[in-house]
This record gives sequence, structure tokens and C-alpha cells, in this order.
Amino acid sequence: TGESVESNERRIRLSPMAEPVPALRYRFWVSPSMRQLGTVNPFLSNAIVLYLSHSSRKTLDEQYNKLSDSWVEQKVRDETLRTHLSKQQEILDTIYEAAKMESIELRTTQRNKRGRDVLTASLSEIQNLRNLARLVQLDGLLAIHERRYDHAIRAIEAGFRLAEFAQCSGDPNLISGLVSVAISGITFSVVEELSQQADAPNLYWALASLPDVLWDQR
Repeated sequence: TGESVESNERRIRLSPMAEPVPALRYRFWVSPSMRQLGTVNPFLSNAIVLYLSHSSRKTLDEQYNKLSDSWVEQKVRDETLRTHLSKQQEILDTIYEAAKMESIELRTTQRNKRGRDVLTASLSEIQNLRNLARLVQLDGLLAIHERRYDHAIRAIEAGFRLAEFAQCSGDPNLISGLVSVAISGITFSVVEELSQQADAPNLYWALASLPDVLWDQR
């Protein structure tokens, strides 16, 4: 037809890198036996409280809505992102502490609820988890820009842990499963950015060790 067609394909440029020694030196998913004794739940509950009660929450949210695309696509690299994250450092520290914990306490409070009450209880907390995941995403992207790759890997691990928590935080339902997949996608954007750095470590085994449950909702 002679008409040009826009391509929506995404291109990722990878560079060869020797396998790390040991092979699992870098991990996006840590087995429970290697984690600290304790549960994720109280830490993430505290992180949500800190997030919602932040004195500058409205201003920070407006700033995120305005600049998030530029930050995620790495088009803007200035002090604004560092300041944005520094104001929420306590929240980030609490999320990273949560990711170290061994177990996730399953909640069954939804079982006795019916109708609209089920959706109201689920959507509120799950949406907050998505907000925490976006905060971790920005922290990971900034770490990559500053060549702090160990911290970027820590952010990726925390993001996937948030996805797992979203899936387990209430009785199994379609909404929690889909939000878990969405958080995994948010986190994977950090993985893609890190993988394209010429001096980044080999992440093959870190990716291969991720469980299918983060994506497979069958």
C-alpha cells in the first residue's frame, strides 16, 4: 500500500558477560531458608501507613504523575528524582526490610465477606502495593543510572517480593492475581534496563530462578 506502519516492538541491546562465580551470586528470588526469621506483613503494612501519611503525599503524587514517564524512560536525569526518592527513604527502607523476611502470613478475612465488601477490602490495599512497587521501580532505575548495580538488584528482589505478597495478601481472587502480574511487570522494567548496561553482571541465573507463579495465572 505504500503506507508506513508504526512498529510497537521493543528492542533490548545485550552485551556478553562472563557467568558469575558462584552462578547464583546475583539473585532476584531468594529461598525462604536464606531469609531472616519473621513475616513480611507487618513491615509492608507499616510501609503503606508511612506512604499514605506522608506529609507531602499530595505534592509527591502530583510530581510523580507529571514526571514518571520521563523518569521511567530515563529521558530526564536530574536532581528531581533523587529528591523525590530521598523524601520517601523511610518507606523504601521499610520495603527492603520486608523483602528480607522469611514468610508471608496468609490472610483469610475475605472468606466471611460478601458482595461489594470483598472488592472494597481488596482493592484498597492492593492499589497501595502497586504504589510501593512504583516507588521501588524508580529507586532501582536511579541506582542503575548511578552504576549502583547491587542496589538495583536489591530493588528488583523487593519488587518481585511485593508481587508475591499481592498474590498472598488475601484469599485468592482474580484481582489480586492480576495486580501481582502488574507489579511483576513494573519490576521487570528495571530488569530490562539493568540487562542493557554494558558493564552490568550476567543475570541469566537470576532470571532463570524466578518462579513461574509471578506470571502464570492459570
